[in-house]
Amino acid sequence: MAALGPGAGAQTLSTRDGLERDPIRCWWRTDQTAIVVGEHFKLTLTCSLLETSAITAMVNRDSLEPRALQLTPFEVVSGERHEDILSAPWRYFQYAYEMRLLGSEFFGQDVNLPSIGVTYRVVSNSNETAGQEQTLLLPPLPMRVMSLVPREANDIRDDWSSTFAAIEARRFRGTSELVAGSISVGFAVVLFGTALVRGLVKSRASKRRQTAMLPIGAVLRGCAAAIRELRREVGRDGWNLERVGQALAALRVAAAVALGRPVAQAPVGPDVSAREGQVLVRGGILRPTRTAVSAPTGARAVDRQLDTAAGRRPVRGIRLDQIGESLRVFGTARYSRDETLDAAALDAALERAEQAVSRLRLRYSWPARVTGGVAKPVATGSPAWFR
Repeated sequence: MAALGPGAGAQTLSTRDGLERDPIRCWWRTDQTAIVVGEHFKLTLTCSLLETSAITAMVNRDSLEPRALQLTPFEVVSGERHEDILSAPWRYFQYAYEMRLLGSEFFGQDVNLPSIGVTYRVVSNSNETAGQEQTLLLPPLPMRVMSLVPREANDIRDDWSSTFAAIEARRFRGTSELVAGSISVGFAVVLFGTALVRGLVKSRASKRRQTAMLPIGAVLRGCAAAIRELRREVGRDGWNLERVGQALAALRVAAAVALGRPVAQAPVGPDVSAREGQVLVRGGILRPTRTAVSAPTGARAVDRQLDTAAGRRPVRGIRLDQIGESLRVFGTARYSRDETLDAAALDAALERAEQAVSRLRLRYSWPARVTGGVAKPVATGSPAWFR
């Protein structure tokens, strides 16, 4: 247990609540009870000053500074003063000194840390007058005591291992962790806000894309217009591989609609030309748009559907057969190694395709939708529309 001792000789004051209080109380202690010559040990001085609305105890702290304190035969190597702690009606302050004892004559002896006096005044807050200077004497502290409590001790106190430095360190650590936690929470809030904004932006963009999707009727109308435009060009300039590819792209989209398969749509700018396999469809009245539609449907897909639905829905079967036959003719012409084009066969296939697309378009017209002439697309193998 570390040696410690309370102050003595303090003036006693009567307060308004009827209690008698010392205006100043001091304790000092060492971190060890036995030392060797030249060994450094710590000496801690702690005082509490009374601070009320009526009086304030003031201490002359210059005499307690490490350079001014004399504790012969002990030497004050260094020291520091910690920040005051205010806990009404007391103000606490603390000095920590680094001490050592030098001299060969002290071997095997009990050497006391000499008593020191803490000078103070009691100041009246009402008229700002200071009382007579008084001194609080701290008792000597014996070192190298072989028993738990020296014979000179008249009081026993529990050793308090924490110092003001430890309190300041814990308070600094707590403040640092609070700041770090606040910064982490701030980053988390920023990241959450960023993710939320991005989610909202993506959701709105998805809704805009869904809103921008052309209805099936508009897609078929664009395919029919592309076929009509193609007929005019063929009648004027004849067939070539590029025009065969345009007819094939329009028929593939129409076949996908007839089979209930999805059609790819991509909005394009006013100066963008359609690539091979795409059909440009114009839509919108107040805000005109251009959309490139395409589908990978071929003649084999139409043949499989016709085989599956053999003997059923003859009207739909005739239209699918017309689309499938035209797809076969244009596909053979487009991808054949023979670059010679059979204009008559292509004209006949284009005419059949125009008729089939026009009839298919009627099924998705506004009157047909109102009267329920178009069924909802269902699973694979089921018709996309019927009478």
